[in-house]
Amino acid sequence: MTDIAIRVSNLSKCYQIYDTPRDRLKQFVVPRLCRAIPAIRKYFPAPQSSDLSPQTSVPTFYKEFWALKGISFEIKKGETVGIIGRNGSGKSNLLQLICGTLNPTSGRIQTNGRVAMWASCAWFQRTRKGFADVL
Repeated sequence: MTDIAIRVSNLSKCYQIYDTPRDRLKQFVVPRLCRAIPAIRKYFPAPQSSDLSPQTSVPTFYKEFWALKGISFEIKKGETVGIIGRNGSGKSNLLQLICGTLNPTSGRIQTNGRVAMWASCAWFQRTRKGFADVL
């Protein structure tokens, strides 16, 4: 029996950010058309970051936002862990990935047994010490 409760290996989560709802529709339709009818590719420029030639590339209509990238750690059974960080640093995404409510873009999460998550908004008062806020 292993003493590891949670093992996270090279975990990453990427979101596709669209400028307009129309771009979301184009992302759904245009790449499929380009794969089915290669002659259409000349009307849709390849992504600038693409290493592929214009004949083989598929256009994208979104920007990538990496909420988490390459996170790895292990938590042993019986340990208590807190995740702290600035706003937008990926704390909630990490907890949701561990709970299974989000799917990772890449990487692996392994949980052994039940994992209790006490997460969410802890409102801290600047005039008190951190320990007093937790109590």
